[in-house]
Amino acid sequence: DTHLSGALKLKSSPAEPILAKGKVQLIRGKYRARSKVLSLSKGELIFAQSPLTNPALNIRAERNIEILNQPKQETSLFE
Repeated sequence: DTHLSGALKLKSSPAEPILAKGKVQLIRGKYRARSKVLSLSKGELIFAQSPLTNPALNIRAERNIEILNQPKQETSLFE
């Protein structure tokens, strides 16, 4: 369940991969990994005249966990 915003310019030519330029930003979302649901608090897919299948990623996924009745925040960064 993810909401996205952004704009891409696509370029295609015969026998070449589709190239993209622009950025897609995450507005809000959730991600399921290893049977856990993570809240996506930041996310960008960045294309710099690169193949559509190979964006640069800047994503932050978080979830709150409880250890010995003390809340702790767990964060994963993918850059």
